Amino acid sequence: RGKGLVSRRKLNCGELILKEKPLVLVKTLNTPKTIVNHVAELRGAVKSLSDDDKDIFYSLHIANPSLCSKNQGDTRNMGLFHTNAITLKQMDKTEGRILGAAVFPTISLINHSCAPNVAWSFNQGRNEAEVRVIREIS
Repeated sequence: RGKGLVSRRKLNCGELILKEKPLVLVKTLNTPKTIVNHVAELRGAVKSLSDDDKDIFYSLHIANPSLCSKNQGDTRNMGLFHTNAITLKQMDKTEGRILGAAVFPTISLINHSCAPNVAWSFNQGRNEAEVRVIREIS
């Protein structure tokens, strides 16, 4: 709670707001057939974070805290990841191929909107997401 992004100045269409690398990236989809591998990959990704990045990850909002224990185990990791993760797609002319899902330190704080003024994209080669203005922000 209490985290988010606001603009302190006018932002023009096309302007780059931010770019950043994922904090945690999980390529295994979360399906009934792959849940065990998904949890194991998430566990490994979180375990490999630096102490500072772990602090960032564990400071993120969790949608149903009553369902997740306060310790830093799999249940809490899943709650944090699935509350804050963004599905990554590689787009071609007709459809997108899912690359996985990722939690970003700042991009994950951006609220959803049915009438967005920004859009994000993911560059797999650079392992980096960008957020750009698509409608003027005053």
